Amino acid sequence: MRKLLTKLMIFGMVMALVISTIPAYSLQEGVSAATTDKPEKPTIKTYTNGPGTGTGYMDISWKTMPGATNYKIVISNGYNYEYFTTGNVTTWSTKGKKIFPTQAEISQGLYKFHTDGKGVEFATDPRALYENGYKAGSTHGLRNQQKYIVGVIPVYSTTDGVRSDIVDAYLPAEVQPEKAIAKTYSNGAGTGTGYIDLSWKAMPGATGYKVVIGNGYNYEYFTVGNVTSWSTKGKNIFPTKAELDKGLYRFHTDGKGTEFANDPTQLYENTYKAGTTWVLRGQKKYLIRVMAIYTAGDGVTSDITEATMPIEQMSTPVLTSHKTETDLKTGYLNVSWKSVPEAISYKVGLFNGYTYQYVDVGKVTTWSTKGKKLWATEQELNEGKYQLHTDGTGSELPLDPMKTYSNAHEANPNVNYSDRLIYYARVIAVYPADVSPVSANAAITMPMDSFEFVNIETNTLDKDTGEIYASWGEVEGAVGYKVWIYDGSIYKSIDVGNILDWTSQGQGIWPTNEEILMGNMGVHQDGSGTELAINPSIVYQGNNTGFANDVHYYTRITAYNEKRETIAIQQNPKVKLEAFDYTVEEDTSTGNVANYNALKKYYITNKTIKNVEELKNTIKIIGETQEINTLSTKEKQQLIIDVYAIASPSIIDEYEKSMEEEITNVVQSADVNDPNGELLQEETIKLSDGSDTTVSTEDVGEDTFSTFGESLSPNYRVEKKNFGSRLFTVKISYTSWGVKVGAIVLSNHYTVNSKGLTMRYTSKAGTWGSTFWAITSASTKTTDKYAEKLNYNINGAGWYTIRAKGSMRYVELRSTITLTDLSLSKKYAYVVQKYQYVR
Repeated sequence: MRKLLTKLMIFGMVMALVISTIPAYSLQEGVSAATTDKPEKPTIKTYTNGPGTGTGYMDISWKTMPGATNYKIVISNGYNYEYFTTGNVTTWSTKGKKIFPTQAEISQGLYKFHTDGKGVEFATDPRALYENGYKAGSTHGLRNQQKYIVGVIPVYSTTDGVRSDIVDAYLPAEVQPEKAIAKTYSNGAGTGTGYIDLSWKAMPGATGYKVVIGNGYNYEYFTVGNVTSWSTKGKNIFPTKAELDKGLYRFHTDGKGTEFANDPTQLYENTYKAGTTWVLRGQKKYLIRVMAIYTAGDGVTSDITEATMPIEQMSTPVLTSHKTETDLKTGYLNVSWKSVPEAISYKVGLFNGYTYQYVDVGKVTTWSTKGKKLWATEQELNEGKYQLHTDGTGSELPLDPMKTYSNAHEANPNVNYSDRLIYYARVIAVYPADVSPVSANAAITMPMDSFEFVNIETNTLDKDTGEIYASWGEVEGAVGYKVWIYDGSIYKSIDVGNILDWTSQGQGIWPTNEEILMGNMGVHQDGSGTELAINPSIVYQGNNTGFANDVHYYTRITAYNEKRETIAIQQNPKVKLEAFDYTVEEDTSTGNVANYNALKKYYITNKTIKNVEELKNTIKIIGETQEINTLSTKEKQQLIIDVYAIASPSIIDEYEKSMEEEITNVVQSADVNDPNGELLQEETIKLSDGSDTTVSTEDVGEDTFSTFGESLSPNYRVEKKNFGSRLFTVKISYTSWGVKVGAIVLSNHYTVNSKGLTMRYTSKAGTWGSTFWAITSASTKTTDKYAEKLNYNINGAGWYTIRAKGSMRYVELRSTITLTDLSLSKKYAYVVQKYQYVR
């Protein structure tokens, strides 16, 4: 041991002597100790190349290292570091160097930087580059990172120095659009589809936008133009059912797809099977972004907006109604509906006149009210109650729910279904954590007896008002009937008792003008109103704007039993009251001015009429000339005025009175009854001034085409009238100088049946006038409605005001139809008709 220590001491002394003999060198003459010094981290400033470029650059600076003759910038490409010699400087920029791989190279999986200037500017988002490095086996750990890692190395004359610590550098992203706002809507019950309405804030400098929607595998892009809102509705983007069944998942850009599914799970299942790395399998949301487009290219996308379609409304259920086999005064509803995926139960709602009350019926798709005792009991209804019994302690459904609905209206005046015989039902699907929107209502009435027939007829009373006449067949078990009139909001009933026909005339049903101005638009049930208006739309508008332009009347007839329960109903066709136009279309022929001037010159100019007979004679002579037939109506009217101009007012007044008396006498002489029982159909009587008066009468079945205006033999025999509806018409028409100037008409609509004769209503239809013979008013009325015994009469009357040749004439037509024989077995009657013309 001692020898070993001695040897070591001698070796140490020798080595110290050797080292002491080596000369010392300066820093310039050998390797500096600074080559092992680590530089400080560089300073990096990053910039974008502008919106839409997707690129930017780094300005890098660092401190000088003593002895360094050059520097290298070190940047990772995601697989390894690459080195860029900068020269003996302390700043350097990537700008313009075109170092970064091109998009084509990235797509090919490449990741190497360029040193030949044939690349592109650095991407603001390098994740695609790093993904390629990762797939190539990199251990740099930059996958899914958006930073660049940069360092600096000083270069000395003989060697590279130590690399600085790494600096993380992020190129500034372009201004990211705000997330889009998504609103989702269903396309309706049973469609299984919906749509997404998107909106977003505008981006400065953007020239357009793309909507980016995930299909579960990747994003697909839809260029939508320079707008800030867009909808999937109608675009037919989503894969069709056939495509989904084949495992496809791509969206359509050709419009040949379909609407977006409420539930996209099948789409996402297809992408899962295709190997997607997304995690949307089993989910029902859509992922949506928005991207701005700039002149330089596409901008960055917004953050994700998640959109989920609303739960689809249940389809409208199907209702059938039935009478209860053991109690024909009650009934039941069978309800069925379509099942929906994932529903664990369903609820059926029945309307009680105010709201729906629901019964949970379990996971079934058919259900019946039969035996469920859901309705309010008779005692409860008499007490004004209306709520249903969802616990099964009530009654079966009545055929007529109006009592229930009326009680509900009295308790809740803002809701009025008191005129409805209809049952309403809805369905709701129940899910584990939610319920579906309620279905639309299904509506149905209970089975009821029908009327053998119902006839609805209309009649114009004057230029502003009209009449509706209804008749119907008897219903077995009925003790009374109601006529219902719609006012734009509800039907109001008029109880007519146990009769089989009804007229609105004289019933005071419609609101008066004063009431309408005050906003009181209801139909009167107490007779304090007025006649039906020709145009009911003003009342409708006040009650229901949906009927504001409707000019029709809506009516129905119901029959009720001893308990006043409805047992039969007839909804009648809508009818329209026609405004009465008393004027006839004027003659538009060109006439003959030369003949007019000739007649005026020869018979009128420089002449004076001295008495009535001379006035009559002048009018008659002019009417017999050939030239008069070539004049237009206006020229003839002017010629009459010219004739009147050469007579004094007293002569004209005496002439008009004389002609009126003459017309009365000749019309009365054409009595429709002659001693042989024949009915005179038409007779034309020539008056003393050359004008004509024609008396026409006709009695036909109302299903027979009227023969007025045709050439007929002058007489026909009064024959038997078969049971049914008939029309007896009297018409007085006037002709002057060959021109028909007007007519007054009284039409009598009557029925022949086992009870005899019934005058249903009268009408003035067919009355008309002209400019020279104007009808200023006309009205008709039934004055005696029933003839139930032999030799009894039914009667009608018409009143007419005529302005002719400057004066007013007041005329009345009266009709009488007498029952002379009645055969119940053969169903016919014999009648005699006559009329009377009264000034």
